[in-house]
Amino acid sequence: MTPGFAIALLLPLATASSPGKAFTEVRVATWNVQEVGEPGSSQYQAAADVLRRIDPDVIAINEVWHADDADDLRTLAAATGYTYHFVAPSGPMGAMRSGVLSKFPFTDLRHVSAEDLSGDPDANDLTRFFIEAQVDLPNVSRDLTIVANHWKASSGDANEFRRAVESARAMQIAADYDANRDAFVILGDMNEELEDVPASPAHFYALPNGLPQTFWLGNDLYDVMVSDGIYNDPFLPFEN
Repeated sequence: MTPGFAIALLLPLATASSPGKAFTEVRVATWNVQEVGEPGSSQYQAAADVLRRIDPDVIAINEVWHADDADDLRTLAAATGYTYHFVAPSGPMGAMRSGVLSKFPFTDLRHVSAEDLSGDPDANDLTRFFIEAQVDLPNVSRDLTIVANHWKASSGDANEFRRAVESARAMQIAADYDANRDAFVILGDMNEELEDVPASPAHFYALPNGLPQTFWLGNDLYDVMVSDGIYNDPFLPFEN
């Protein structure tokens, strides 16, 4: 199994009784589970042991391999105390998908496509759907928003381009939130190393060879590509 990590967040979320003064600690994690496994299997039991040991309040789970594995994740969630859970549907490019488990209720929940973000009905430039979940934390007036995904893996121009595009899409979701007002976390597996970027070429001004036949860059990012270029660094959108 791929190791995961957890973050304990102290969020300045105002309580109803003392606006602007209270802090709520929330433990958030992301983890590549490398398949949940069937209940009773060693893989499934190992996943349960990890969840209980890390004990996050909210966790994004990547590498849910197929529909049956999604069902296994729902079973795992119930068995480990995660009453609230969601798994994105299959696609857009393959059966692997991500999920999110929470000890707190969701107030809003959706999977997000390239079409949703670009406004282009033909856009199909995400490997997997993003998950956008609002979590109702106890005793505070604001929800915590979790934005989760599993970026495209592997090396080569086509895969690097797809990671850069997926980060641009992540920031389009983040644009709906105000860091001075809202509590949100973008997390998942970006499948890139900080010391390896920017890669070569530093910018993409045209679509690289090797993209899937079903890949279609949304018109909004296509315009960016042919003018300013898409920078070959999936971390850059977050820095900006």
